[in-house]
Amino acid sequence: MGMFALLFASCGPTKKEIIKYNDTIVFEQKAVINEEKIILDMASKLDVANIDKEYTKFKDVINAAIDKVSKLDEVDKEISLKDAALKLFEAYKSVAEKEYMELVRITKIPTELYTIEEQTKFKDASKVIDDKLNLELKNFLDVQKKLAEKHKFELTKDI
Repeated sequence: MGMFALLFASCGPTKKEIIKYNDTIVFEQKAVINEEKIILDMASKLDVANIDKEYTKFKDVINAAIDKVSKLDEVDKEISLKDAALKLFEAYKSVAEKEYMELVRITKIPTELYTIEEQTKFKDASKVIDDKLNLELKNFLDVQKKLAEKHKFELTKDI
């Protein structure tokens, strides 16, 4: 019985285990993206009454994603979706602590005090966010595709 378990374990993860691993990471990714959408929507609507609370929630969701994914067992030592996800979530954390904080600050400026300088800062922060996140998202998707090809499962677009 011990030999069977040893042989089974040495064969690597099953397709079902790989898919579950992928889906767990994607679930966390969706949670972060959904919170990001809420923050961006509040900023565009100038919802200053709720933006601080939602900004805190956004950072909490990012930290929870980092915590949960970091605790996952790696299923493929050659293609680490876990590492790619953690890099993506760390990029989110970085922009949340700096650029999103700036967007929230600017959003709370009363309309009569809002200047072209503030508008420029808002656009600059938005560009930094896009650049940082798009780079890590591309890297994440590349790793995810490699993992799917190697383990022969199909990715679906549902985000």
